[in-house]
Amino acid sequence: GRDMSNMTQSALTWGTVLWCLSTCAGVAMGASPTNLFPNQDFARFDGDLPEGWTLDSWNQPMMKVRPGRLSPGRDGTGQCLEVQAGNPASVASLSSPTLRILPERDYLLKGYYSSTCELVTTDKRWMNAEGVTFVGNWLDGDGKTLGSFTTVLPETQDRWVEFYDEARSPAEAQALQVVVSRRWVGGRLRFDDLSLREGRIRDFADEFSVRSVPDEDFFPVF
Repeated sequence: GRDMSNMTQSALTWGTVLWCLSTCAGVAMGASPTNLFPNQDFARFDGDLPEGWTLDSWNQPMMKVRPGRLSPGRDGTGQCLEVQAGNPASVASLSSPTLRILPERDYLLKGYYSSTCELVTTDKRWMNAEGVTFVGNWLDGDGKTLGSFTTVLPETQDRWVEFYDEARSPAEAQALQVVVSRRWVGGRLRFDDLSLREGRIRDFADEFSVRSVPDEDFFPVF
């Protein structure tokens, strides 16, 4: 009787341990830390474009939209993608390589950018990416667009800032392609350290935790 009781207690103990391991890990089950974005740090370029990226620019000889590599990147090392300041009447789109994904899964898109773009229709200067869109297009096996989502770019003031978005892939989706468009603005744009991972923000909570700041570092805002 005692041996059976000990065996039962041992089984329950191991069951509890296994449950904790499966639910309390740093990355939750169902999420994957694997970054699906190739060349995410823009280490490789083919001419003026990151490897696998394409540029669509209206009247390129006149508008002179100039993408290229810039060193250093946002962390002071490596390089990043820069779209140099140009004609404020320019319309241009940069498309990423297609990223292979699974249907009906949650994905977290994340990256860093800075901008000095300003609107051409007003004298007011906008230090965020006003007139710039960052769109993700879900594609089926034939490359047909099934749906899309637009990631809101926060204010930057020409400093590197983080942006992110959660999205769920449609039932028939096989790939995702990111398109960065700049319309009617002439400032420069920089992007670095892009990532696409299976999961949601809560699955990578440590990356989004607010760091504690000493009281003496706080300044009142009125």
